[in-house]
Amino acid sequence: MCYLAGDGIMRSDAGDAAFCKGMLLIIPPGCTHGSLSEAPFSNICVTTTRLSQIFREGHLAGHDNDAGDAQTLAEMLYRCSLDGEMQKNGVARSLYGACLQLVMSLVRKREDGMISSLHNDLMNNLWNARFDLSEEIKEIGYTEDYVRRLFRDRYGKTPLQFLLSERIEYAKKLLDIYGRQMSIKEIAEMCGFSDPLYFSLMFKRAEGKVPRRLQKRAESDLWNIYCLRFPSCSARVNR
Repeated sequence: MCYLAGDGIMRSDAGDAAFCKGMLLIIPPGCTHGSLSEAPFSNICVTTTRLSQIFREGHLAGHDNDAGDAQTLAEMLYRCSLDGEMQKNGVARSLYGACLQLVMSLVRKREDGMISSLHNDLMNNLWNARFDLSEEIKEIGYTEDYVRRLFRDRYGKTPLQFLLSERIEYAKKLLDIYGRQMSIKEIAEMCGFSDPLYFSLMFKRAEGKVPRRLQKRAESDLWNIYCLRFPSCSARVNR
């Protein structure tokens, strides 16, 4: 669906979406939908069976480019649908294919930006125990399953798996640098874990050992460095 003018809300069984001029929406097959606005609006709806395989649930959204190419193609396709001669000579079919290809490329472009933005949000909230990943995904406007699939295709992990993995990596660095100065509870809080027991569980699941073992190793390494610098101290200790 290509919106030519106006703004409002598109309501559907798959969820609601705000629309404005240039908005492109791909609605799942068999989904009841309708557009509502307090002011006049216009759109062109193109039906197809070619895209049904990309849907699990929810709708897809994109936006026309600055040149308005999607709107131009949609309007040309609409005029062709009213002209029997153009339908016979294949013009409508060519426009149909071009329109679908352009719309999908614009939707994918928006999705790429959306996933990159989510990735940045995750990296900027490694320390934030109050960061609500589910709420962050809801604000994107797509279903959680679809966002997880897109994110996994790009980064090899779901958003939650990625967030936990990066937090554990950050914790390892903190343990290595500040193992003697900070408690496990303090390190957990700096890595976005409000519960140190849950942090230890996730750490062991990822690394095969509890964080306390890395903390002790950091203390041991520091002592070895100290003894190398002050061998007489090491000799006294070993006696």
